[in-house]
Amino acid sequence: MRLNYIDIPVYMAFRTGENSAIIGGISTGFLISGKEFNEYGEFPPEDQNEFNTIDLEPLIGFQFDFIENLKADLRFSMSVLPIRGKPVNTNYYWQNNQFNNVITLSLYYQISR
Repeated sequence: MRLNYIDIPVYMAFRTGENSAIIGGISTGFLISGKEFNEYGEFPPEDQNEFNTIDLEPLIGFQFDFIENLKADLRFSMSVLPIRGKPVNTNYYWQNNQFNNVITLSLYYQISR
């Protein structure tokens, strides 16, 4: 699967030291496009199942300050809303729905303090 989202994270950071913080929050994702592939290439349109357009993911992570204005975030998130529904003949929600799991590494420079 190749899914392209625009994510809007909202989070809080709690300082654990002079150069580190723990991050927690939630991220809402809006699906822009989605495709499925196998070893022979992209699935034909008639074989593709539609993806849900909204994704909701709690997140947790860590922030590290390397030098005064250079920071890095490492975040882990897992969707609570399925990205696609379960097959028709199954009953168990978590086993048969499909979910996003995301690991994000961000590097950024803070212009002023």
